[in-house]
Amino acid sequence: WVAQYQSGEEKLRLGMIEEACRELQSALAAAESSKAEREGLGAILDALGRAQFQAGRYQKSAHYFERALRLWERPADRTATLCGAGQAYRELGELGRAERYVREAVEIAPTEPRAWQLFGSVLIKRRQYQEAEAAERKALSLGGSGIAAIAWSDLAVLHEAQGRYEQSVEALQRAIEVTQAGHARARLLSNLGAVEQRLRRFEDAVVHLRQAVQEMESAAGPRHPDVATIIELYSAALRHAGRRSEAKQAAQRAKEIRSLLGATVDWRDVR
Repeated sequence: WVAQYQSGEEKLRLGMIEEACRELQSALAAAESSKAEREGLGAILDALGRAQFQAGRYQKSAHYFERALRLWERPADRTATLCGAGQAYRELGELGRAERYVREAVEIAPTEPRAWQLFGSVLIKRRQYQEAEAAERKALSLGGSGIAAIAWSDLAVLHEAQGRYEQSVEALQRAIEVTQAGHARARLLSNLGAVEQRLRRFEDAVVHLRQAVQEMESAAGPRHPDVATIIELYSAALRHAGRRSEAKQAAQRAKEIRSLLGATVDWRDVR
């Protein structure tokens, strides 16, 4: 089962999600039949939880994380799985359970930035904004380049929810600074453009949304539904800026993409 588990982890790292799930399921069956040690079973179950999460199957993801938690004893192993479970339950909308898991994670690993960031993200959804902001800033203070962009993005959501649009703009700019060009940064740029429209900074919104369209096209292709969503925001910004001819052209292009795909995607929640 060890070779199958390692193969599953490698496929997961490469983004081959369904192949990883199949490999890890085989590893789990082999490990259970050979009565592998708790650590081995825990590692496979945790990997399955991560794979199912990436596949968008959050209920299955939570199930595997729960099974892994019953096996883990070392704090480092338990922390990572608690974070995974908290993230899965957050996506399922079971916020009380999500908070319980991530709160335990920060208690047993108070220097782990990912645990604090996840804790903050759950508290934002629970509208516990003061404690959420403290958790996100704790994550930032602990460092970790992989966490900074997510924490700043979370803070932008938090500020926007409270009507603090200037601070939301500042947080999004910080997130963009530490994010490489691509799909994720295109979404951040789009969110920035949307907040700028709230502030009636329409020319700024036009600039950032145009950049978002370009980056999303490069990352996902010209006919991706996310491209259509951003172009719709771009069209609105152009219209508000008084550039009606350009706005009409953009709206028509978004409509053509929608008609080709027959799809509508809501992606404003970056996580």
